[in-house]
Amino acid sequence: IPEGVIRTDDERTHRYHYDSQHRLVHYTRTQYEEPLVESRYLYDPLGRRVAKRVWRRERDLTGWMSLSRKPQVTWYGWDGDRLTTIQNDRTRIQTIYQPGSFTPLIRVETATGELAKTQRRSLADALQQSGGEDGGSVVFPPVLVQMLDRLESEILADRVSEESRRWLASCGLTVAQMQSQMDPVYTPARKIHLYHCDHRGLPLALISKEGATEWCAEYDEWGNLLNEENPHQLQQLIRLPGQQYDEESG
Repeated sequence: IPEGVIRTDDERTHRYHYDSQHRLVHYTRTQYEEPLVESRYLYDPLGRRVAKRVWRRERDLTGWMSLSRKPQVTWYGWDGDRLTTIQNDRTRIQTIYQPGSFTPLIRVETATGELAKTQRRSLADALQQSGGEDGGSVVFPPVLVQMLDRLESEILADRVSEESRRWLASCGLTVAQMQSQMDPVYTPARKIHLYHCDHRGLPLALISKEGATEWCAEYDEWGNLLNEENPHQLQQLIRLPGQQYDEESG
């Protein structure tokens, strides 16, 4: 890592370390030579940030102040050059953009606990786990698993093909019987907001489905945050098109 860039303010020292492609890979913040924050960043072959690990100063069981042993991890998902997903151990935030632009349109937030409830067995797995004569599990051949997966996707889309119906009939089964074997689909609770942006694509407000303004902000000419009203503690880190504010490094 090349020698880092150093910035100081309020007796705190910020150190930025970059790789050979000028990407920020390591950041530290210290005060009186004591570590406050450390973060490391990972990128994909296209240069897009895909993960961040952050260690923060905290008090351990002995009362000693030091950086946490376990980092907070954030993952990033992309659609081309547009950042569409930010996820950590608490929540997942997805952004839908205006077509063909970097201007955000809709924000969708889902708690991690809600995401966990969406996990379900496939129809093939459910039948294999209870398909034995004694109620035990069996293993289906790959061709049968593939046919069941296709049937399940058709049932979920409410468009069961005639081919699938004939196949079930030849087995003495009906669509309703197979549907009764499927795990229920859970729809997670989500917070959905509409972005209100200025002519440059800079977010000014987040509007709820009920039409209430639940977040708003003011910026300087360069997109730096000046004032923020955030009574619902919404995380809104998008700035000017292509910019994403990083809580640790700026």
